[in-house]
Amino acid sequence: MAVAIRVYREGDGARLVPTGTFDLGHTMAATRLLPDVKARLHGCVSVDVDLAELEQMDGTGAAVLSQLLDQLDADGLQIRVTEGPNPEAARLLALCRQRGRHLPIRKVAMQNLMARIGKLAMDMPQ
Repeated sequence: MAVAIRVYREGDGARLVPTGTFDLGHTMAATRLLPDVKARLHGCVSVDVDLAELEQMDGTGAAVLSQLLDQLDADGLQIRVTEGPNPEAARLLALCRQRGRHLPIRKVAMQNLMARIGKLAMDMPQ
């Protein structure tokens, strides 16, 4: 099943309903949804995220949803997650959001094996 995030506006609030399989295989499709979803929430004060229609979510899918929720949180929206019959997805999403706030994002340059070994050797104490 394809991934989707349905948006239901209700005054200055909204309800987001992610549907389908949010996993590694659907990461690109899920990521492409985010700008449209965020634009449709313009002017909202609160957002309820209903996970009841998620078929499956792995860590990659949780990271995609977490990215969206973190952006909305940074914009000042109040976010509530409703797990429904899917407590595992709610826990995974909460864990992903919690870890994302405490771990800095590092850009790792691609290096060949010899360059990495050389760097390790240079970093070793004499």
